[in-house]
Amino acid sequence: MQDLEPVDGIPCLRVVHDPRGKNPTRTKNADSARTIPIHPELLRIGLLDSIEDVRRAGGTRLFPHLPMDSIGKREKYISRDFNEKHLPEVGVHQPQRKVFHSLRDTVETALHANDANPVQIDEWIGHKAEGMGASHYKAYPAQFAELVLPRLRYSGLDLSAVRYSPERWNDWLSKNLRP
Repeated sequence: MQDLEPVDGIPCLRVVHDPRGKNPTRTKNADSARTIPIHPELLRIGLLDSIEDVRRAGGTRLFPHLPMDSIGKREKYISRDFNEKHLPEVGVHQPQRKVFHSLRDTVETALHANDANPVQIDEWIGHKAEGMGASHYKAYPAQFAELVLPRLRYSGLDLSAVRYSPERWNDWLSKNLRP
């Protein structure tokens, strides 16, 4: 899976802009392209097992069932399904107020609340870094893992109920993969 790979032994997510690649990807701007370590809590609940199942099924993306839209993006379907299906199911649906993009704001808020470096926060979430030293600063996944990930925490959040079970979705994956 091209978007998930270890860097210096740390499992990372790569956000890349490659509209002409075998599996086209697009970012909003140059600052959106980045490599960030995957949070240890996601590793603990089985993200790597899920990724391995997708790979074994022939998938090349984290969400291999999503179709491509007319400009080669798949992201709108993640947002649409989250906003129109998931949020109403869990009872927090507020159209145009609580949406998929709100998760990004939640991360930024948590990092600020836990005293993360503002330049690192901007780089982490894909904003153009502002302020003194921002133009010279470039964090690497190991630095993010050491300096940012410990500050990305939500006390009381228990994700054990969503732990992935290896091979759980293999039949579904084999029937729903999209090129």
